[in-house]
Amino acid sequence: MLNTTFFIEGNTPSKKNSRQIFAKGSKLINIPSKRYKEWHDQALKQLEGFGKLKPPYKIYMNFWMKDNRRADLDNKMASVLDLLQDAGIIEDDCWQKLELIQATSGGISKDCPRVKVEIHSSI
Repeated sequence: MLNTTFFIEGNTPSKKNSRQIFAKGSKLINIPSKRYKEWHDQALKQLEGFGKLKPPYKIYMNFWMKDNRRADLDNKMASVLDLLQDAGIIEDDCWQKLELIQATSGGISKDCPRVKVEIHSSI
């Protein structure tokens, strides 16, 4: 069993609730917000050099928020899972690959919002 722990700096936005909708002819285009895209791009740079882990995964996340605004941990968790897939660290976050997922709050860290990610994988 391989354990990997790292921090992703920045206040993790919700991809689900941070959307922009544009009309292109008769079609609606739904894309992540500029705020989410900026966080995602910056976080991808922080994850450069991490290798791909093999499933099954157990993933633990501990979030420190920038302020006391209401936020759903499950939406933040989904943003991090998408990021881990985009970075090539995990193959997929489907139930067949993800044995366990846990999200907790570390409270408020005004000067250093972040998420601690701990992944246990078979290799």
